Amino acid sequence: MNRPVHVLHVLEATEGGTRRWLENVVGGLDRGRVRCSCICSTLRDKSFLDTVEDFRGRGVDVWLVNMRRAPHPVQDVVAIVKIARILRSGRFDIIHAHSSKAGALARLAARGATTVPVVYTPHAFSFLAGGWAAPAFKAFERAARRWTRRLVAVSEAERAAALELGYPAEVVSVIPNGVDIPAATASLHGMVRNVGFIGSLRKQKDPLAFISACGHVHRRRPEARFVLCGDGPLRHACQALAADIGFDRSLRFTGWLDDPRPALEDLDVFVSCARYEGLSFALLDAMAAGKAIVATRVPGNEELIRDEETGLLAQAGDAQAVADCILRLMNEPALARRLGARARLMVAEHYTIQQQLDLLASFYESVAANGGSR
Repeated sequence: MNRPVHVLHVLEATEGGTRRWLENVVGGLDRGRVRCSCICSTLRDKSFLDTVEDFRGRGVDVWLVNMRRAPHPVQDVVAIVKIARILRSGRFDIIHAHSSKAGALARLAARGATTVPVVYTPHAFSFLAGGWAAPAFKAFERAARRWTRRLVAVSEAERAAALELGYPAEVVSVIPNGVDIPAATASLHGMVRNVGFIGSLRKQKDPLAFISACGHVHRRRPEARFVLCGDGPLRHACQALAADIGFDRSLRFTGWLDDPRPALEDLDVFVSCARYEGLSFALLDAMAAGKAIVATRVPGNEELIRDEETGLLAQAGDAQAVADCILRLMNEPALARRLGARARLMVAEHYTIQQQLDLLASFYESVAANGGSR
């Protein structure tokens, strides 16, 4: 191919890690190799309109199509029709659908609208959340295999989940998320006392477990200070729990931050209480900044945090176990420094944004050249 590969990204989840993935890729890929266009929804976060304007200012074509996170028969059909109409233009070499909702809508739309390869990235399969709808979501993912030419997993754990669904190994590629490595990080000296959480305040990230864990820590170490960065449907529940526990004066809520990375500078310990993950940007950022990490023992986290080597692991949903890990780091600052340094080295060696972009560009070129065959 003597021109850049033209990739159309389709994304409904225009917030958090999936939004950052798209912004990193559209803004960072070598335009001599890959041209990006996008179909996106702004229903989740109206601030994504700023990203749309930035993309358009860079010469990226963007179509806005309303897509709802929850199933909605009428609006889902409308979205499929609109997406199919765009796909029929025949301008694209690859369709790359992201996350569960856009992954479903784009793959359904492509069935009768185009013969170009459809690539899918789950960014953590939705059925991992559990609940009454999980079996239905899992059944759909199994059915959608036949409409998916290639699957790009963001972690080995996500690849394993895809293989369990029945995807042939030869159609699944792993391209991990990547982050920038700060030129310098604040060194940890003396006592460890500043503990933080960065993420969406949703069930997946389990901020309530973080607050409960902080309550346990506060009772043992009242000088500790806590910060929770993020927003979401559990915000009021988080604030109420902190007040009930009685340490709300030691816990600061920042709300949503457009770029939460500067908040890492004041932290000694970063905590991830996630119940499931793809490959967390917040966790990667904290590791790149050399912070001591406490994370839950779930796929995705375990890929990054090797217990006693790049951080400490605790059972998901066990606030006391998370608190015990935090207290250990507070009591052993030398251990906190050692774990943070090793975490930073791991990210610098294996999870940089440039590594991600290089792998993705080569992947797109291979798919376009071979029609989706490996």
